[in-house]
Amino acid sequence: MYCSIATVGSGRNGSEASWKCVKGCLVPVFVNVNQTSFQCTGFNLAQKWERTEGVFKYTFPGAGPFEVEYSSGAWIAEVGGGSWTLKTIVDLRDRSDTGAPNHSPIIPSKPVYFIKYGCTGDIVLPTIDEDNDNVTCRWSVGNECSSICHHNGYAQVATLNEETCTLTISANLKINDSYAVAITIEDRPKTSITIGGSPYAAGTVISSVPLQFILVTPDMPSRN
Repeated sequence: MYCSIATVGSGRNGSEASWKCVKGCLVPVFVNVNQTSFQCTGFNLAQKWERTEGVFKYTFPGAGPFEVEYSSGAWIAEVGGGSWTLKTIVDLRDRSDTGAPNHSPIIPSKPVYFIKYGCTGDIVLPTIDEDNDNVTCRWSVGNECSSICHHNGYAQVATLNEETCTLTISANLKINDSYAVAITIEDRPKTSITIGGSPYAAGTVISSVPLQFILVTPDMPSRN
């Protein structure tokens, strides 16, 4: 692990991942080749995870929309391995209601969630949308989630309320089991608007943001 007490808040040279423009660009191209560093923002040695953040700039050949994805890496063995796939949309066209490009939802989620084995609990995913759009959540599908799609049997202990972005976990399958969770968050205008001259009726999806994390069901001691 890179992160430690000494490195939290500090930078490290290099990029974290290879994000590629796969649709809308003239040819598939990596968009973060100029990223020079990333920063450690949190870690947990006992739980074996760390969180880093990085910023990069790229000039797209127009207003879009463009499809950008990161497809590589490997999931931990506890969830069966498999490759990463994260996909998002870059759309630089202006909205008619704000006069500026759309702001995609922000989801300040944790990398690992714990629900005690034998219990049922809710995980409410906090969502923020600067344009005050309606935000909904759904299970990721296809190349949004690669080897950990819910419809392929992953995270079978979880059910999702799409309107409230709430996961209900019934941790009753296996003690100390681990599950990979892949969810896509989407924003929808409350009234009809246009984006770059294209009409978007109320409730139409504007943008999609990927969210993936680990769910663990430990056998923790009960409180008396």
